[in-house]
Amino acid sequence: MSDKTETIETPVMYKEVEQEEDVARGCVKVYEIIMYGKTAKDSRKYFCQDKEDLLIFKENNPGVKTETFYIQLLKSSAIKYLNDPENMKQFIKKETK
Repeated sequence: MSDKTETIETPVMYKEVEQEEDVARGCVKVYEIIMYGKTAKDSRKYFCQDKEDLLIFKENNPGVKTETFYIQLLKSSAIKYLNDPENMKQFIKKETK
């Protein structure tokens, strides 16, 4: 038996960035994207931290009705929402054929 253990890093989307002066202590500014479906049940919220991710989201979801807001979340909540696997899927650039 080998005593070596291999660690696999879990992918994360949250980035530690310096917050602006108007952000409350313990909070992080993020973009909240509401993607509207045919019904309210089909609507979803997604979160990202920068404009590059917003562009990827729009490229991945052409023609989908969305609204985007800049909001403040507690850092722990932001990490949870940003690193959720379902959230991260929306910000992986899809290959175009």
